Amino acid sequence: MQNRTAYLVIGMLGLCCLGLLVSVVYPVSTAEPHADRPSEEQFAVADLEQYSMSGQVVVDGDQQFGFEEVRTANRERYQRLEETDSSTERYQPDSNASIYIRHTMDAEANVDAMREQITGDESRQLRQENRSNDRVTFVFEENKSNSSIEFPNSAAVVVRSLSPVEYTQTNETAETADSRPQSGWYGDSEGYRVTNTTGDVRVDTETYEVESASVSWDVTNPASSYAEYVLQRLASDAPTTHEVVVDVQEGDPEPTQPTWAVDAQDTNTTSGF
Repeated sequence: MQNRTAYLVIGMLGLCCLGLLVSVVYPVSTAEPHADRPSEEQFAVADLEQYSMSGQVVVDGDQQFGFEEVRTANRERYQRLEETDSSTERYQPDSNASIYIRHTMDAEANVDAMREQITGDESRQLRQENRSNDRVTFVFEENKSNSSIEFPNSAAVVVRSLSPVEYTQTNETAETADSRPQSGWYGDSEGYRVTNTTGDVRVDTETYEVESASVSWDVTNPASSYAEYVLQRLASDAPTTHEVVVDVQEGDPEPTQPTWAVDAQDTNTTSGF
């Protein structure tokens, strides 16, 4: 009887050790990122006739992408995109007019290729080219005869950046729903771990169109197991902190015709070369 009890205790201890070993190799469970939800349930960008909106994606304190955009009831439109090494502004007086574009880039980048891209397109006309403080700025016109020209969907870039994590609904009214990002293990063999989640996303209850968002989380990647998670935290700069902000305001904003766009309609100059 004593031997049988001893074997039973040893067996139970062995199972416990095996369970601990498995837990080190694999997380107990994985969460489903928002990107894996059915398309009709994913966050969307509102299709508005007149609006002002802005957003940005920040990683470890450095803005990776940012935008602001307005469109008036008279179809006047302005957009500014900020990326890590360049910025692009677009202005269109109305939906039937040409688009005026100002692109600023680092002088050490491939400036010649950018110039060729502009001058080699028959639908574009280079208006100004300037160099200052190690930056090069091109101002050009995208002709309205090119029916394919349009503004990039910059809001979609930021909204998609909300998708790597899971969300839990915290509040709902007849018109809006609020959700909070969730910490957890994500993915399988190439997984990552999300921790320190904060903030909320507010969407239209029926369409899931984002009205506002201000969220952040820490990501350790790769982290398919506890062991890999600990190793990444010890041997790298992990985790990285991600912040995503979106603000959408429906309504008729004030016109914002920029000075450079006004000048571009009357001038054709280059300087600094």
